[in-house]
Amino acid sequence: MLASLTLFLFLIIWLSPVYAGNSFISDNEYTVRVNDDLSVMQVEACFSSLPMTLFARESGAGKYLLQRPSGYRLVNGRLRQQHPERGTCIHYVVDLGRVVSEVRLPGVPYHDHTNAVTTPGSWLWLPAENSHPLRVKFILPRSIHVSAPWLLLQRGSTVTEYSLPIADDSHDSIVAIGDFPVETIHVSGAKIRLAVLHGNPRPDTDSIRQWLQYGAQSIVALYGHFPLPDPQVMVFPIGHADEPVPWGQIQRGGESSIQLFIDQTRPMQELIADWTLTHELTHMTHPYLPMDGRWLTEGIATYYQYVLRARMGTISPQYAWQELDEGFARGRQQTREGESLLNASINMHDTHEYMRVYWSGTAFALLTDWQLRRAHRGSLDDTLAEFRRCCLPARKKWSTADFVSKLDEISGTDVFSETFTQIINSDRFPSLDRVYRFLGLETGNGQLVIADHADGLAIRTDIMRSGPSRTAHGDSLSTPLLVKSLTPDKHGRCRHVPDI
Repeated sequence: MLASLTLFLFLIIWLSPVYAGNSFISDNEYTVRVNDDLSVMQVEACFSSLPMTLFARESGAGKYLLQRPSGYRLVNGRLRQQHPERGTCIHYVVDLGRVVSEVRLPGVPYHDHTNAVTTPGSWLWLPAENSHPLRVKFILPRSIHVSAPWLLLQRGSTVTEYSLPIADDSHDSIVAIGDFPVETIHVSGAKIRLAVLHGNPRPDTDSIRQWLQYGAQSIVALYGHFPLPDPQVMVFPIGHADEPVPWGQIQRGGESSIQLFIDQTRPMQELIADWTLTHELTHMTHPYLPMDGRWLTEGIATYYQYVLRARMGTISPQYAWQELDEGFARGRQQTREGESLLNASINMHDTHEYMRVYWSGTAFALLTDWQLRRAHRGSLDDTLAEFRRCCLPARKKWSTADFVSKLDEISGTDVFSETFTQIINSDRFPSLDRVYRFLGLETGNGQLVIADHADGLAIRTDIMRSGPSRTAHGDSLSTPLLVKSLTPDKHGRCRHVPDI
């Protein structure tokens, strides 16, 4: 009897919707259907018990409801239960065509009338009483696909299913539905889910795939692994532009997503030569930080957009050092007396002092990397590698102070907190005099002179070490034809959106 009971309990647990690798147990299950012309969305949502209140993150999402759930009334932008209904499921219908035409996507300068590119906050009504994980199943017409930033559970010809770790995820994200191609790219144990949307002229998906694979391998060159297991990457072809990749952004809703806006008329070498993909992918190595920490996260991404491309052979080490030096000069030029780095970071979007904020953070990355290497305490690479092992994907909310403290703990030093303290409330650009002397770097007449002999020659070489880097799972890093960046770095403007 006891053996039978044990077997019964084991089967109950084993058959339950638990995904051990993702700690996912669902009390909230959604089934989403769209019609052939993507104009109407029907949603069934089932819960352990009917919620008293439902909310959508998008302001005014109620106006897109063609049919409200039975027993619910729209009150102050929320759906409130007016009288109890039988069962534990609700049904509602959304005017998807109106959502696509009216909802302004966060930071996305792209319009496509053949696909439904949406924010889930405009159609996903969530229970206000709990923040339990969601399970979202899309049942779509044949040849129609969906790309979402959530953890992919299964993808079939008409059914695609995701899990969403928490129902009240406050970060922005994009869900696209349409007849665009979707595929999974395997890189060092990670599964990057690529969606290439429509454009005129038609984008070359093979070239875009190769570009993304190369960019992902540049991140593997940081510490031998890709930082996240299951990210979404969406490519928006926007046609002729001044730069190969004029716009890029990372969003933290779900499992993190990167959106890249490209001039698909450019040859692949120009895409590879551009820094935007490496910059945005590097953001996956750290958690989302509030505005008081944007200088730090943007600095890490800016530092590695040169270092990693030099390691891959896309640019030479000399060119990378020259670009870093020119960036530091732009940061100094925008630093104003009486304004701390903390205030500049918080007010960055109002003052447009991107150069001061980004390049102060880049100086922080160089200073801490140099100090760790000089003290034989590893490197910034090693510290971020250990952060990946302990803390990614980042499920909790991180403060800037917590992140800096964790980097100290990982490195077994106080390098990060001491450097942080020196610069965060200063109204001066971080001093790089000591690191420049040690590495054999000297600026004169706007040109960087790189000495053939220096105390820190070995460290300078190792930072930009070129050729194949450490990899995991037997992956190899191939180096393409050496190319230089064909467009200058940011000059007084930011061509990507900081962490959203």
